[in-house]
Amino acid sequence: MRSPYSPYCNTVIITCQEVFLCYSIAMPDSPRLVKLARRVISASESVVRALKDQTSEITKSIEAEKQKQVVPANARAEVYLRDAIEVRKNAEDTRKDRNYRALTLGVSIATLLAVIIYAWLAYLQWNEMIGATDAAQDAVREARLNRQQSQRDLDATIDQFHLDQRPWVYVSQFQLSAEPEASKEPPKITIALSNSGKTPAINLRSVYETFSSPVDPPFKDLKTSEPIPVGVLPPGVSSLLIGTEPINSVVRTPGHLPGYNVGKNFIYIHVKITYTDMFKQTQYWTTACAYHTHGFPLNLFNFCKVGNDVGQEKQKPK
Repeated sequence: MRSPYSPYCNTVIITCQEVFLCYSIAMPDSPRLVKLARRVISASESVVRALKDQTSEITKSIEAEKQKQVVPANARAEVYLRDAIEVRKNAEDTRKDRNYRALTLGVSIATLLAVIIYAWLAYLQWNEMIGATDAAQDAVREARLNRQQSQRDLDATIDQFHLDQRPWVYVSQFQLSAEPEASKEPPKITIALSNSGKTPAINLRSVYETFSSPVDPPFKDLKTSEPIPVGVLPPGVSSLLIGTEPINSVVRTPGHLPGYNVGKNFIYIHVKITYTDMFKQTQYWTTACAYHTHGFPLNLFNFCKVGNDVGQEKQKPK
């Protein structure tokens, strides 16, 4: 939008410019006039610019007022749909939605049934596995018990075999070398050993003690005596002879020999035989207690009431 004063100002400015131009041409030698003309032209140009700026601001304010005063036109649109089409679309959508929901419910129920059936089958399988495991454990336990029983039976059979085949060593006879006399060397006793078993007796050792006494004494503890190695006694051998040391206690102990000669004292011998078998190296032992009476045959010894026994040493746990 332009200012209403613009044509008048422009006419005045142009006229002034023409007057000063003609005057400057007519009087070229006047420097003051030239300087004045330049100032007038510069001032007129400033006025023109100010008028343009004012015109631009006025135009903007008028446009803004117009924008505020413009009222938008009302638009109204009406849409008419036929009832039959709308009702038919709603029914179809309802049917589809009902079918979808029914299908979803059916799938959910089928999934739930499948999960329940799978869980039941898994439970049955788990029970079967537990039963199989228990059966396997029972079988292992039964096999272990059978093996232990078989081992016990085998051990019993082996022990019975060893008992049947083991050596049995015993004292079969005692022999006095001579009746004791004060003027002679004390007599000796010969011990005859026999093995009635079926296998040899090995590591055979003997320990003994001879003395005189009026009555049967308790069997002496022969552990303090040093055993005498004898060797091996094969089965079926009727006798293995072992000779003792001279019986000094009868002859050289005061009062013993007179009592023996009148039948008040007796010559006693306590002997212990130890040996092992050839199977388990089990230690067996045999003890014997016998006495001789003056005037009886030299090979006649009576066995004591106690001290005649057999046995074996306890095995150390492996």
